[in-house]
Amino acid sequence: MRTIVTERRFPPGAATDWHKHEMDYVVVPMTSEKLKPVLKDGTETTAELTAGQSCYRIAGVEHNLLKMGWVVKRNNPNDNY
Repeated sequence: MRTIVTERRFPPGAATDWHKHEMDYVVVPMTSEKLKPVLKDGTETTAELTAGQSCYRIAGVEHNLLKMGWVVKRNNPNDNY
């Protein structure tokens, strides 16, 4: 078995373009954000990713990811980040 680690960064409104992963993979978002996965058959969903919370995906599903925007989560309403 081999491991591939990649880093993806794209601004709100950007898309990954159509692609298919050849291996199962794990996503570990560094920021909380909303994505819209679109499948080849036109199925669309919304995924809200939380920073540091990993998710597992299986290989072989052709898709495009549209970044809806960052999700701002604050523990304290006075935080300025």
